[in-house]
Amino acid sequence: MNMLSCFYDVIKLNLCEDRCKHASWMNQVEIWLSILVRKLLKRGNFVSLHDLRDQILAFIAYYNRTMAKPIKWTYTGIS
Repeated sequence: MNMLSCFYDVIKLNLCEDRCKHASWMNQVEIWLSILVRKLLKRGNFVSLHDLRDQILAFIAYYNRTMAKPIKWTYTGIS
């Protein structure tokens, strides 16, 4: 298992810990994480954790400016 897989698994576990009754929102998180991995982490060259953090934050700002689109949620909370 490589570092990116570990990173992805840790984030998924932290987000879903004991509160995933309906996980449609989790699909959106997984899609966004896959974009982060493909666009930044796989090709990135990070000299330190501080550098990694700065590049992730810069990617988030870029993503929000250029690629983010609102999501129309359809789940009403009623089972």
